[in-house]
Amino acid sequence: LILNVYVTGDNRQNQLGIAKKQIITQLTYLDFEFDQISQSESSTAFLVKDKLYGTGISQDYQLGTRTPTHLDVPTEIEYFQSIALKQIALGDTFLIALTADGFVYTSGSNLQGQLGRQTETNSSPPAIIDFNERASHVAAVKKVAYLVTFSKKLYVAGQCELGLCGQLKDGIYKHFTHVKLSYDVDLVTPITAALIVQSGSDFFALGQNTFGQFCQLKNNSSSVGRNYQFVKGNNLTQLYFTYGQLWFCGRDLSTIEAKTNYLTKVAVKADDAAAIEDGMMVLNKDGVFITGKSFLGNLGKDGEFYAEFTKISDLQKGMQRIHSSGWSTFIYSGCSEAFHLKDGQCVQIYQAMNAQRGWFIAVFAMALAGIGALGYMTHYKVKKENALQQNLDE
Repeated sequence: LILNVYVTGDNRQNQLGIAKKQIITQLTYLDFEFDQISQSESSTAFLVKDKLYGTGISQDYQLGTRTPTHLDVPTEIEYFQSIALKQIALGDTFLIALTADGFVYTSGSNLQGQLGRQTETNSSPPAIIDFNERASHVAAVKKVAYLVTFSKKLYVAGQCELGLCGQLKDGIYKHFTHVKLSYDVDLVTPITAALIVQSGSDFFALGQNTFGQFCQLKNNSSSVGRNYQFVKGNNLTQLYFTYGQLWFCGRDLSTIEAKTNYLTKVAVKADDAAAIEDGMMVLNKDGVFITGKSFLGNLGKDGEFYAEFTKISDLQKGMQRIHSSGWSTFIYSGCSEAFHLKDGQCVQIYQAMNAQRGWFIAVFAMALAGIGALGYMTHYKVKKENALQQNLDE
């Protein structure tokens, strides 16, 4: 359940869900609860349980509306009232939605074929796509729609360029086309100018690598290693969270020019974080912190540059998640991907796993104490933890 929603940034098209069109330069309460969110520059889509809501521009049907319109506040989308949705994603001016049964609907601009269905119109209200497999995940980046099948294959429709479609040639693909990869696709996460692909415990990236944000020099596709709980980013910087620590590759948002293609530790602890245009916002138990350049209030401040992490709010109670389109930002309660909810509190997954592992080892050790196995188990545990620490240090 999402509660305590605060917003900041560009609301001139009502994309933050507040009725008054304005630029908001400080964290402002939004009286609306949701379970999932996806943003474009001028529109925001939400899932409330399995129902679709939208706010902002829908002149090209990009919020799933039946007619071109503008929504001043979060409004339930009539077309999907009788359809149970599992996942939503907004591209530049289109929507892709996944049902609980694995069917895919698209809606919005079709100038680059991103709707992936038999229509020659420039834009179209919602309709199901004709596809011979069920989908497990969907995503959207710029003018490209993505779907992942239960057979762990990736398909794309729309304007392929700048590596967004892997090894497919640049061009327009009007039907969902298979992207041949050397690995299975378990999950896809869209960011501003790239797609993060998770395969097992590895992460790969498709898209722009101008600032080394893929953590390697190679363009278009690269692995960033193992054991990351979540990956976020924009077209400048990508953030990686592992074992209680936040890392980044790409442009250092606390400077003007510096960049790195190696994992670099972020100076503050984080429960969640987001790279927001030319800045970064971090949440931790002490509050909300920002660094970099604020643009149109997207960092909760107006037009200043912060070379060091600066605290802007004490809104720490229940604040664990950040979502941003770059120009507008939502922060809200609900555990991030690296956490799970336990007794009303967000607990880091690796901490919970270590606690469970410790309990199991203790019980097992007592059971084996009578046969002299405790010494061996302790030796094995120390070796294993030393190896893990060595891997992390490397």
